[in-house]
Amino acid sequence: MRKSLIFALILIGVTAMIGQVVLMRELIVVFYGNEASLGAILAAWMFWVAVGSWGLGRFADRFKDRLSILTFCQIGVLLLFPTVLFATRNVRSIWGTFPGEIIGFGPMMISSFILLAPLCLLLGFLFALGCRIFSSFYGISVRGIGNVYILEAIGASMGGLVLNFLLIQILDPFQIALSVGGINLLAALIIQFSPTQRGKSRALKFLVVILLVGATGLLLSGEASQLNSLSSKLQWRPLDLIHHENSIYGNIAVTAMGDQYSFFQNGLLMFTTGDVMAAEEAVHFPLLEHPAPQRVLLIGGGIGGSLREILKHPVSTVDYVELDPMIIDVAQMFLSPQAWASMKDPRVRVQHQDGRFFIKRSEERYDVIVVQLPDPYTALLNRFHSLEFFREAENILAPEGLLAFSVSSAENYISPELQQFLGCLDQTLRRVFSRIGVIPGEVNHFLATNRPQGISLHPDSLLVRLRARRIETQFVREYYLPSRMSPERTAFLDEAIRGAKKVQINRDFKPIGYFYDMVLWSTHFQSAFRNLIRVSSRLHFWHLALTLAIPLGLIPILWGRKPSFTPRFPVLVAIATTGFSEILFQVVTVIGFQVLYGYVYYKLGLILTSFMVGLVLGSWMINRRLGHLKDDLLTYVKIQGTVCIYPLLISLVLVGLASLRAGPFSQLVLGSIFAFFPVVAGFIGGLQFPLANKICLRDRDKVGRTGGFIYGLDLLGSCGGAFLAGTLLIPILGIFQTCLWVAMLNGCVFILLLVSLLRRSRPLP
Repeated sequence: MRKSLIFALILIGVTAMIGQVVLMRELIVVFYGNEASLGAILAAWMFWVAVGSWGLGRFADRFKDRLSILTFCQIGVLLLFPTVLFATRNVRSIWGTFPGEIIGFGPMMISSFILLAPLCLLLGFLFALGCRIFSSFYGISVRGIGNVYILEAIGASMGGLVLNFLLIQILDPFQIALSVGGINLLAALIIQFSPTQRGKSRALKFLVVILLVGATGLLLSGEASQLNSLSSKLQWRPLDLIHHENSIYGNIAVTAMGDQYSFFQNGLLMFTTGDVMAAEEAVHFPLLEHPAPQRVLLIGGGIGGSLREILKHPVSTVDYVELDPMIIDVAQMFLSPQAWASMKDPRVRVQHQDGRFFIKRSEERYDVIVVQLPDPYTALLNRFHSLEFFREAENILAPEGLLAFSVSSAENYISPELQQFLGCLDQTLRRVFSRIGVIPGEVNHFLATNRPQGISLHPDSLLVRLRARRIETQFVREYYLPSRMSPERTAFLDEAIRGAKKVQINRDFKPIGYFYDMVLWSTHFQSAFRNLIRVSSRLHFWHLALTLAIPLGLIPILWGRKPSFTPRFPVLVAIATTGFSEILFQVVTVIGFQVLYGYVYYKLGLILTSFMVGLVLGSWMINRRLGHLKDDLLTYVKIQGTVCIYPLLISLVLVGLASLRAGPFSQLVLGSIFAFFPVVAGFIGGLQFPLANKICLRDRDKVGRTGGFIYGLDLLGSCGGAFLAGTLLIPILGIFQTCLWVAMLNGCVFILLLVSLLRRSRPLP
C-alpha cells in the first residue's frame, strides 16, 4: 500500500509539470507570447494551485475515506486535462479575434484564470490530501508533509525531463494529456485493489477500469490524434489550416489561401510565401549599400524569400542561421521547386543553432549581417538588439561591413511610445557604430556601419548598383526607391528618433528594449494594464527600496507584543518572500543563460530540472533531521540568511562569466555553473518548507490544512514573482539591481525572524 501511495504522490508532480508546460505552450500560441503574457499565464497557474492547496486543502482533514477521494481526483485529471486543452484552443472564438491577431491583456488574464482554474485547483487539493494521507505513516505529522513535498518535487523533475526529451518529440498534446491521465488511473487502480480497500466501493473500481480502457483505446486507435487535428482546425478558423506540428521550440502551423502559404510559429506570423516586397526590402537595402558584398550572414527569415534575394547578388558565401530545423523541414513540404532552389545553392551553408551563439563563436569576417527576426517583444529576441550583441556583430564585420535589422513602425505618425522604442534602438546602436541610417515606412530598416563614408540613403546610388549587378526586382527599383527613401520622409523619421528623451540603453542584463516594445504593444488596448505599464516606465530603484519600509515597520510591533508571541507570522512571511525570490532566481538564471550561452533548449530544460533536484535534496536533508534539531527557529533564521546572500552571489558570478571569451572551455564552465545555480536555489527552498511546517503546525489533526496553507503561501509568492520578474523588475531595473532589491527584501524578512528569535529569548517581566 505504501509503495502504491508513493507512486500516486510522485504522479502529482509529474502531472503538474507536464500539465503546466503543455498548457503554457498552447496558451502562448493563442496569446501574444511576450513576458507580460507569460507572466500572466504562470501567475494564473500558481494562483489557482495555491487556492486549491490553501482553500480546498482544509477539507482534506475532514474526509474519512481519503483514498477514495484520491481516486476521484485522479479520475478528474483524466477528464480535465484534455478538456482544458480543447477549451484553450477555442478561446479565440469566444473573444471574436482572428488567428495571428493580438489579444488584449484583459481578455488574456480573464481567459488564463478561467481556463486553468479547474485543473490547478485539483492539483493544489491533491497536495494537501497527500499530506494528510501520508502523515499517517509517521509518528511526527510534519515529516509526512515533508515527504509529500519531496515526492512531488521528484515527480516534477521526472515529468520535466520526460516531457522535454521524449514526449514532445513523439506525441501530440492530446496524446500527452490522455497518457498522463491514463497513468493516474493506473495508480488509482493499484490503490483501489490494495488490501486496505478490499470490499470498498466496487462501483468506483469498475469506473476506474472502464475509464482506463477507454483512454487506452483512444490512444491506440488514433482517435486522440484525430481530436488533436480537429481542435487545431477549430483554433485556426476561418483560416485553412493545412499543417501543424510541435517541435521542441514551439508550435509550427501552416495556413493556405489560394497559392499562398502563411507560416506561424507559436501563433505569430513568420512569413508568407509570395511576400516579395518584405524579402526585397530586408535584403537589397543593406546589400546595395555595400560596394561589393561577398560574405553574408543571415539570421532567420531565409526560407521566406530573403535567401533567394541575397543570391541575386554576386556573393561567394551565405551563412544562414535558423534555430529550429523543423521550420525548414515543414517549408520544404510547401515551397515550389523554384523557391526551394536557393536552399540547394552551393554558396549557402545552413546552421541550426542560436544566432547569438553562432556570432560569439564565428571566426569569419562578413561584409553584411542581416538580422531578420521579429521585433524584440521578448527577452529572447531582445538579445539581438542589445548593446552587447551590436558589439559582437561589429567584431565579425569586415572593414567595410554593415549590420541591418528591421522593426515595425508607422509611416506618417510616430507616437510617443514608438518614439521611445525607436530612440532606444538608435541610441544603443550609436554606442557601437558611428554611422547609422534608418529607412522609413511601416517597417523601419536600420543600417549601421563604422566605415568612413557611412550610409548614403540615396536612391540613385542604390539604383546604379542594382543595374550594375543586373538584379531583377519587383519593388526595390526605379519607381519605388525615390518615394520610399525621399529626403522629407527620412528627415521626418530622423528628427522623431533623435527627439526621444530620457531613453535608456538596451543591454543584455538590463533588457529595457523589450519593455519599450511592451509599452508600445499596450497602446493597442484601452485598459488598466496600459496605464500600469506607463506608470511602471518611470520606476526607479529607490521607489522599490521604499517598499521595504513596510516589513521593517512591523519590527517595533512584534517587539512590543505580549509574551505569548509565537514566530508563526514571521515564518509565514518568509515562506511567501522565498517563493517570490525562487521564481525570480529562475528567471534571472534563464535570461543570464540565454545571454551568455545561447538559446540551447535542452540546456534550459536542464536548468529547470536542476531546480527541482535541489528542492528534493534540501527537503530530504532537513526532513531527516526534523526530530533532532535543537532550535527550529534558529535554524530557520540561518537558512533565511542564505536567501539574502544568494542573489548577490548570482550577480557577482554573472559579471565574472560575462568576461569569459567564447570557446570550448568557456562553454563547459558556463554549462556547469548554470546547471549548478538552480540546484543551490532549490536546495535553499527545500530546506525551508518542511521546517516551516514544523514551526507552524499546532494541531496534528490539521495536517492537510497546515501543509496546504503553507504550500499555498509559497505559490502565492511565486505568483507575484512570476508576473513581476520578467514584466517589470528585470527590464526596468536590470538583473543586478533586481538581485540587490531581492537581497534587501529578504534581508528585511531576516531581521523580522531575528527579532522574533530575540523576542522569544527575552526574559519575561
